[in-house]
Parts: sequence; C-alpha cells; structure tokens
Amino acid sequence: MKIGTKFTAAIVGSMMLASSLVQAADWQPDGDIRLQIGFGAGGSTDVMGRVLAKTIEEETGWNVIAENKTGGGGMAMFTMISKMPKNNNIVGLGVNMPVMINLVKRPDDVAFNLDSFDYLGTMARAQLALISRADAPFNTLAEMVAYSKANDGVAVGFGAAPQKLLMEVVNKQDGMDEQ
Repeated sequence: MKIGTKFTAAIVGSMMLASSLVQAADWQPDGDIRLQIGFGAGGSTDVMGRVLAKTIEEETGWNVIAENKTGGGGMAMFTMISKMPKNNNIVGLGVNMPVMINLVKRPDDVAFNLDSFDYLGTMARAQLALISRADAPFNTLAEMVAYSKANDGVAVGFGAAPQKLLMEVVNKQDGMDEQ
C-alpha cells in the first residue's frame, strides 16, 4: 500500500470516527470548541486533529478551532487541561504513549492521572497484544495475574518498550514486584 493510500485511509477513518462521535454527543457547546493538539503544526497528530476539527464542523455546524499546545510529547497540553477550570468547550488531542510512560516512570511528578479526563474516542490505534500459548493455565489477564502470584511469577517477553510499560502498570496495580 502506498503512503498516499495509507494516509487517505487514515483520514477517512478519522472522519468516520468524528461523525460517530458527533452523532453520539448529547450536549451542545455554548461557544467555539477549542481542540488543543498536544504536538506542533505539520506533524501527523496535527494533521489528524485538523481533519477532525473540519469534520466536526461539517457534521454539526459548530465552530472548532484547532490549537497547537506543544511540549513534552503532549504532556504540556494534558497538564494544562487538567489544571484549568471545568470547560466543556475545550478538548485535547494527544498520543497515549508519552502519557503512559510518564505516569509509569514518574507518577509523583505528573499533575494528573487517567481519571483526570473523560475519554471521548480514538482516532488511530497502534494495538498491542498480550498473548500466551494455547495450553497456558490462564486465558485472561486477570487469570495470568492470579497464576503469577500463586507461582512466583510468569516469564514475559517484550518486543518493545510499550509492552514492558504495560506489564509495569499491571504489576503496580496488582501489588507485584517487577522482575
């Protein structure tokens, strides 16, 4: 698949998502919606955000202003939104990986947690899978955690940092030591 085709597919997918999100909305903004994008102008997150803003405008007639709020891989934007007074006309668009890394590696230094925000939807995914052999003595993440606790751990292999971070979060949430 050529880059142009992939990009077009991503844009069409984001427009479909925007359409479904807007149709599901049960509120009306009382002014302009400010879509704060956690990355600089011209990058892929910015492009997707501007397409989303345009699609929401076309589907609803609302005025959506895309604003770049750069810094720390989106952390500056998330922090700013978490500290401002409640405002239903401000929506953030960021990437989950920098947030996850910071929440795992330095949670005491981050001004927010995942409960600080309402999750509205996903535009694009980089899916990660946690798999085991078909004959493993567990079928779900909860069963794997229970088995690990009862059997002094479970060996887990990682292909990249995101998988390691996922397991660190699971270990921390379930009170287990990293190994």
